[in-house]
Amino acid sequence: MAAAPKPSLRSRNVEVKMFGTLQNRSPWLSLTVLCFGLGLLLIDLFAVNVALPAIGRSLGADLSEMEWIVTVYVLMLGVFPVLMGRLGDLFGRRRLYLAGLFLFILASLACAMATDIRQLIAFRALQGLGASIMMPLSLALVTAIYRKYGSLDEDEILKRIE
Repeated sequence: MAAAPKPSLRSRNVEVKMFGTLQNRSPWLSLTVLCFGLGLLLIDLFAVNVALPAIGRSLGADLSEMEWIVTVYVLMLGVFPVLMGRLGDLFGRRRLYLAGLFLFILASLACAMATDIRQLIAFRALQGLGASIMMPLSLALVTAIYRKYGSLDEDEILKRIE
């Protein structure tokens, strides 16, 4: 008895469960969305570094307080990803990723509305927590999505990107 063929990435209408119900979508759409979310986290870090002098002037912060704006985000992003990855395994990667995205967006809005430096530091900590949820789970989701389509060698991946 012949084994059923594995789904191929070549087909445009494969079933992938991601960000909603089971729909006919290419796994490349999920990869694009996850890469966009991951890029958002890194862009946020660099954008704040560039805007740090203006932020300090507008909030009347001294140098040590301005350092905490960046440090608290990076600290959260460095401490919690392992724990969040494990929680994603226990409670569902997709669900936790979306919660992290929601937290990141809300914290970003709160950062924009902060009226003093202490509020901004607290909201940056929440933003870093959201980022620490999204970072490991985006990689885990990519692995889970592509695992069911079989392994691709490096040459095939490069052909698809070009």
